[in-house]
Amino acid sequence: MKAEKNCVMICVTPQISCARLIEAGIEIAREENREAVVVTVIGNQYRNDIAALNYLYDIIEKNGLQMKMYFNNEPAITAAVVAKRIGAGSVVTGLPEDNNGRFISLFRDLLPDIPVTMIGTDKTRFRLFPALSVEHKTL
Repeated sequence: MKAEKNCVMICVTPQISCARLIEAGIEIAREENREAVVVTVIGNQYRNDIAALNYLYDIIEKNGLQMKMYFNNEPAITAAVVAKRIGAGSVVTGLPEDNNGRFISLFRDLLPDIPVTMIGTDKTRFRLFPALSVEHKTL
């Protein structure tokens, strides 16, 4: 059974700068008339960032949202599984820094039909839409 695409999944890491992702995700959810759900996948590199996680949780709680927390060293794969399971209709992430787009690249390989909105540090939105399939016939 296919899950209904009823939410905007906001992907955060335990960093204070991810507050902008939550704010943008809430706005996008309103625009798309969907529920917003915050997801974090904590790998080894983020295990000690409790203060940042508490800061984000306070923002999430004040906005009446839920946060789903997972522990895994493969965040893109985990996020893709969660997105499929909860019926994400779109996803919000940060804009990759230093040309390191591994998370988004792998996520898009796994779920190419889900639009991804990346939020820059200046809160600019960059949207990746699903690719259109094109049929080519040789005459």
